[in-house]
Amino acid sequence: MSQNFDNIPETALLWHRAGRGAALATVVETWGSAPRPVGSQLAIAGDTEIAGSVSGGCVEGAVIIEAMDALEDGKSRMMEFGVSDDQAFAVGLACGGKIRVMIEPIGTVLPEDMLAELVAARTGRVPVAYVVNPDAQTRRLATKGDFPDRFRSDKS
Repeated sequence: MSQNFDNIPETALLWHRAGRGAALATVVETWGSAPRPVGSQLAIAGDTEIAGSVSGGCVEGAVIIEAMDALEDGKSRMMEFGVSDDQAFAVGLACGGKIRVMIEPIGTVLPEDMLAELVAARTGRVPVAYVVNPDAQTRRLATKGDFPDRFRSDKS
């Protein structure tokens, strides 16, 4: 497992392009005390190599299993873990909070060219936002012109 949390999308793209298959898991929402913040990511290769973290180890096993299924059927997953959730407790999320994790197989749900564009923007330090509508299953990259208030340089 790689612990470099700075290059997770880049790693997922490399694995996908190498023919290994890859999925990207992202923390999209947290409540209460959560082990990792929103935006934390875990890349999962088709051979189960991983890079990053969505929970500091608490739920990674369950996320990896779902990612393997997502790679097989080409569909995204939205998973929720919390202390009251039997599955989450069984895999160790006992911090008292809740997390919601989105799992996207690259090439089917998350198009390779969109991930490549996101990686290029990150490399060039160009501000972009990855916008997902899980109900409609749509994705796009938004730029400063799309959401000027969200891209303020004073970070307020």
